[in-house]
Amino acid sequence: MAFFLFGLPTLLFALSSDPKVVLIVIDGVRYLELEGKATDDEGNSVSAESLFPNLMRLKKQGLFLPEMRISNPAGISLPAYSDIIAGRRQEKIVTNEPPKKDLRSHYPTLFQTIKQGLNLPSNGIALIASWKPICDVAVMGKGSPESDFYMSCGWKKEKSFKPEIFPGSRSDMDTYIEFVREVPVWHPRFVFVHFGDADEEAHFHQAALDNSKVYYGIIHYHNALRQIDYYVGRIWKLLQEDPFYRDSTTLIITTDHGRDNIPDPKQWADHGACRKHRKGKLCDACQQIFGLAVGPGVTPRVVNTRYTHIDLAPTISRIFGLDMPSSKGKLIKEMFNPDLRAEFGAR
Repeated sequence: MAFFLFGLPTLLFALSSDPKVVLIVIDGVRYLELEGKATDDEGNSVSAESLFPNLMRLKKQGLFLPEMRISNPAGISLPAYSDIIAGRRQEKIVTNEPPKKDLRSHYPTLFQTIKQGLNLPSNGIALIASWKPICDVAVMGKGSPESDFYMSCGWKKEKSFKPEIFPGSRSDMDTYIEFVREVPVWHPRFVFVHFGDADEEAHFHQAALDNSKVYYGIIHYHNALRQIDYYVGRIWKLLQEDPFYRDSTTLIITTDHGRDNIPDPKQWADHGACRKHRKGKLCDACQQIFGLAVGPGVTPRVVNTRYTHIDLAPTISRIFGLDMPSSKGKLIKEMFNPDLRAEFGAR
């Protein structure tokens, strides 16, 4: 495994500014909510500002990518996270429950790239996720030095405040508390954060409808999005108040998949069932995601270039001045300072 720093100016940029990145992935955000075109259980319009006041504020300060798409053919969570982490399609991960031998990354990951490339200690990187399988696909195999970093995913009896609802999942409140408790102490250079409550509330709605014929309602999904947005706002505030992170941290926010919306606009709870209506193909709403980046060198604007999940890892690596040879993604060049963009995009 080899990692390279490109050019003396890039190296000096990386070392002098000591960059940090916090990547937040919110599970299952339907794009209609971000557009302000969603409705509540009574058919009333639900504005984006009422769901995402902090995201909308950050959107004005940063780079917004409304035309991003998933890179996996399944439209579900684990294939998405495995692609995000490896910067390429992980062909052996196409379900949320792959065979045990395949429940890992099959390529070098973003975590390993950064840890080895920057020669960071084990507390120099952190993965804090509400869903346990994300830790499973974070590394190619445990035991190597580059795989030794802070990982905390899923419910833990001795640490979690709220009970386990889905096997292997904890509440986003517990994930947020862990971020606030650990990150300001250890000051990792790269932090991956996953929030999953919104997606789980959507699936609760479908389960209640299928099993009990009870309309659980979209209000719970919307309230979970509001809560996650609150956590995002608090995390950004924490980063701005901490001298270690202030003015040197890029915050990147995205989602792992969209949600179904055909043939019935009310078909919002799932994110793959639309295959039966499209001859095996995912609906556009399932594939549509978004990207948002705020930080030093990021020019506030909306960019309609089509990027995908696999473009995130090489872009984040390059923020640290690193290359990720195994990635198949392209750089999100608009995320870099205009004065350095030509150099960053040259290779």
